[in-house]
Amino acid sequence: GDLSAAELWLRRAEAAGVEADAAILTALRQAAVNTSDASETRDDLPEDIDILGSDAFVELSPGPPQPVQTGGEIPKARIFLEKLKVTDLEVDERSGSEMLISTCRSGDVEAAEFWLNKCRKMNLQVSAEAYQALIDLAGRSSDFNTCERLAKEALNAAVTLSRSSYSALVIAACRDKNFAAAQRYWKQAFQEQKIPNAAALHQVVMLAMDQGDEKLAEECFAEATTKGAKVEPNTYRAFTVQAASRGEMKEAEEWMTKCRAAGYKPQLASFTALVKGYLQCGDHLAAGRAFRQAEAEGCEPTVALLGSLL
Repeated sequence: GDLSAAELWLRRAEAAGVEADAAILTALRQAAVNTSDASETRDDLPEDIDILGSDAFVELSPGPPQPVQTGGEIPKARIFLEKLKVTDLEVDERSGSEMLISTCRSGDVEAAEFWLNKCRKMNLQVSAEAYQALIDLAGRSSDFNTCERLAKEALNAAVTLSRSSYSALVIAACRDKNFAAAQRYWKQAFQEQKIPNAAALHQVVMLAMDQGDEKLAEECFAEATTKGAKVEPNTYRAFTVQAASRGEMKEAEEWMTKCRAAGYKPQLASFTALVKGYLQCGDHLAAGRAFRQAEAEGCEPTVALLGSLL
């Protein structure tokens, strides 16, 4: 597991005129992938991975390896991969999908597209895990069109979409301001018992509020939480601020209570909305009470908030 020491011995071998064979380079690539923070688990890939022939490496890197620009060890994995062009190993369905997964987890969109096109060109079946990793990557990149295209391709390949895939589709649709698509994938997720995650719920709530449909936002929240979905603190804040801005102070206080019940401390923005809401309603005593509660819960008031109270 000591990648630095392994690299040192590789440099010594090269200095001595000894050319590393496929087994050594594969082990180095495996170590680089497993050392990366981009992978949540250390055992997500098998011990040995067969990679491809020299033609693919020419396509992958037309020039010499570039210096590592970002943190993590995934770029090193690609450099070791390029060195494997000296071998005659052939790509197969397993190795193609494994490289897709590792590049997706590293966030390397360009490399993921290369491996996907390589699999298509060679008529290799992409695994369900690789499709899910691709959809997740497209969702993180806020590329809804690509995310949806990959989801359809996965379904055509008889791959069942996962909870994370539906969440990625919902998030990407929301960020694309595609309300219809977000609702469609939200409903499909519940129909298949793949409850979207907290980030997807927050994005749906925010988009519904942006569309002026607060009732739909509350319905989505109720639907998700009834099924056991987790909720982000920002989602409680959004409901609190929205209610306070309408002067619905009882409702705003209820959202604060729900936030605490979920184990979160209400954010400063929520207390600020409460204070301003009470001031707009002319209830200065309640505004002062909300201000003191904010201090008691560790929120440092802003100058603007103090000015409003004064």
